[in-house]
Amino acid sequence: MNRSAKTWDDDIKDILTHSSEHSPRLPRLSLVQDTIIKLDWANPVTDYDSIYIERRLSNTTFKRIKALKGDTSSFSDIDLPQNKEYFYRVIGHYIDSLDLYSYPQKILLPTYVPKPPPVRKYYTGAPIAIPGKVEVENFDEGGEGFTYHDSDTKNVSGGLRPNEPMDIYNLGGGKYYLIDNFPGEWLEYTVDVAEKGLYDISASIAAFEGGGTFNIKIGTNAYPTKVSKNISCCCV
Repeated sequence: MNRSAKTWDDDIKDILTHSSEHSPRLPRLSLVQDTIIKLDWANPVTDYDSIYIERRLSNTTFKRIKALKGDTSSFSDIDLPQNKEYFYRVIGHYIDSLDLYSYPQKILLPTYVPKPPPVRKYYTGAPIAIPGKVEVENFDEGGEGFTYHDSDTKNVSGGLRPNEPMDIYNLGGGKYYLIDNFPGEWLEYTVDVAEKGLYDISASIAAFEGGGTFNIKIGTNAYPTKVSKNISCCCV
């Protein structure tokens, strides 16, 4: 309420006048991309003739920006200027009756600074020489989804590379192994093959239960293997 002018704020007045138990409920705003705001809500009734979306800035009044079908419950507002606060409300519209207003919601669309593209680095300082041994903990640096993938964001053991989510356990004496592996996780290594030829590949793996799989992929060629219970598995 504007006490000095003895008038109601327009937003409050609209809520008092046009809001009811049949108004669109629970409007929720979220940022989808750097210039997209997503609005979701719940419709307590199924007979709206249409739904209107209204939007305003901090220093402006609401304007109707979109008309939607009466059963719609989501709307994405795209190509918006950044570093502004946006206010939204949802209106259930009946052709022969009053419009029903949701409570307004606001969200800040910040100015985004684009992240630089990921860069692959060799953890050991150089590609791993082949013939030779590829130590599991020496996967390439670069980031989640680029040079490795883990199911969560925490290195549960913290034995090595604690700022990366792969779970590496320290055996002591400079020896490490990877634990808590789940389906879909992977690591990438850059290698330097000295000579063209046919090479045997073996890997030391153990599992509590048999029937799992372990894949080695070189370029676009994949070589799947099965993991037996509590024993090392070698693949060629």
